Amino acid sequence: MKLSRNSLKASEEKLKSAEAFVNGAEPQSAPVETERRGRGKPRKSDELTKPVSVSLTKTDLKTLDDQFKRYNMLAYKLQLEDDKSLNRSDIVRIMANKLSAMSDDEFMAFIAN
Repeated sequence: MKLSRNSLKASEEKLKSAEAFVNGAEPQSAPVETERRGRGKPRKSDELTKPVSVSLTKTDLKTLDDQFKRYNMLAYKLQLEDDKSLNRSDIVRIMANKLSAMSDDEFMAFIAN
């Protein structure tokens, strides 16, 4: 491999272009608030999602999957204008947000039943 001044400059330009490309994809400033769509997905957020592990039995997994499939089927049947569909993560996020909005008494009544 020949290393000349021109080839080093060309390599440096490619590296700078790659960095500019990657940096251009990141938001320049943080939004004041995170807007939410109706189903729990953040519209704008500086916080990235992170894969986590949740242990479920096959029956519990089917129950979870049935919920987003149920929503997607009803949204299609009712011809909702929003073309977005739910997935497992959306259902878990919605439930976590719903539980965090409950008062202590509501939370305990919900969990205890």
